[in-house]
Amino acid sequence: MKRYSWLLPLLLAFAFVGCQKDLLPADAISPENAISSAADVKGWDAGFMARFRQNLIWARFPDVQTDIVNATLEYGNYYNDLHKWTLGPKNEDIEDQWRSYYIGISNVNFFFDNVGRNPLPDSVQPLIAKTKGHAYFLRAFYHYELAMRWSRTYQPDALCIPLSLVYDANLMLERSTQKQVFEQILSDLSQANALLGTVGGEPSSIEITPDVVNALRARVLLEMGRYEDAYNTANALINSGTYGFESSPAAFAKMWAEDAISRENIMQVFAKLPDERPQNYGTIYCFYSVQRAQYMPFYVPTKSFLDLYDAADYRKDAYFSTHPVLMKGSITPGITMCTKFAGAPDLNPEFGRSNRNRNKPFRIAEQYLIAAEAAYKKGDEPNAKAMLNTLRTARGLATVTSSGDALFKDIQDERSRELAFEGFRLFDLRRWGLGCNRGGEAAVQNKDILVTGNGTIDLDLPNAHRGFVYPIPAREIELNNKMLQNPGY
Repeated sequence: MKRYSWLLPLLLAFAFVGCQKDLLPADAISPENAISSAADVKGWDAGFMARFRQNLIWARFPDVQTDIVNATLEYGNYYNDLHKWTLGPKNEDIEDQWRSYYIGISNVNFFFDNVGRNPLPDSVQPLIAKTKGHAYFLRAFYHYELAMRWSRTYQPDALCIPLSLVYDANLMLERSTQKQVFEQILSDLSQANALLGTVGGEPSSIEITPDVVNALRARVLLEMGRYEDAYNTANALINSGTYGFESSPAAFAKMWAEDAISRENIMQVFAKLPDERPQNYGTIYCFYSVQRAQYMPFYVPTKSFLDLYDAADYRKDAYFSTHPVLMKGSITPGITMCTKFAGAPDLNPEFGRSNRNRNKPFRIAEQYLIAAEAAYKKGDEPNAKAMLNTLRTARGLATVTSSGDALFKDIQDERSRELAFEGFRLFDLRRWGLGCNRGGEAAVQNKDILVTGNGTIDLDLPNAHRGFVYPIPAREIELNNKMLQNPGY
């Protein structure tokens, strides 16, 4: 993959969508000259993908909140308010996510506003169309991620997030409804398909393909409760024949441990040292101190979550490993960590183990789970069970024969096992109407290595708790008098 230089300083200077005052440095590129050659178009596309790769780090934040992890004595207050559900509008982790997603949207909008300023040869038009297709997908993706964090499970008339569709340095945006936001997301995905194609892709693609677009569409439709459409979209990807499951535990483990190209991945982002490196996604789960030659994780899985995995499950060894850990000067043996994102060897040479992986934002396994849940919700238990059992068999498990509520519980548990630590858990609990209950001492691996007290191992909160939706950042409220805060903050 070729690398291109891109210049986006004027956009990266904007911290908040609500107030976009021009902070253009004297040497920054001007809108008139931003896109005047094929090289410029390639540079913008490379910039879009680089920001997308960096923004995937935010997927780990919702999981830290949930019932699948406990904070250890070495967590160092990382994501403290998230884990303890004490979030407030001035929380920097929340502010950073809001800012980063909207910067990505601003970059896209600036590109749309300026791509036609300078006529380019016909030979460049296919490249422009492809880049615009990527941009539409990314605007949909960022709006979706924002909507998932700053609004509840889909209710058409409920307040959602500000829709940002044009670049305007003086625009003060107000919050749109969920219907408006999700319809715009689907519209942008349709625009992406119109430019990139309606079907097509390759396993572990480093680019945004039509199949990547459709994978996000299926995810969005499930969240909207459009079960027939979600099922059909996911099923089309499943039946395309392009993707499938690894045939052995070793091959499945290699997909995670080495970022091996796999038919399971609809997309696996590009990364290469030294300049195109991903963020250290797995550090909080399996930090290894080279200086001390010991593991010192910030968060470890709860015992109750680990107990969801049968001994025959391929995922158990691929996602987790058990080691002694060093906590406040004392070594405790037998602690199981999430090592699903321990780091691909070629991305982690300089510090020993820096936990860098090529993120896999869209996998065929998720499409089976979308199809299973959607089929169940639309009253089609045979297909729900068929989708579920295909995935279970691929992971070394026996098929299920359950029905009714028991079948839905099987679907929920399988989704929890398969997508562990990939950023889905908080939103799944919310969509299913469940609270967040860490289970107390009976649900932990070893209380002696954990932070205890309010909001930790004994956390038990209902689905209606305000923390299932993030607060609008305080600075956004201060700068924009049209912006309304979420309830409870």
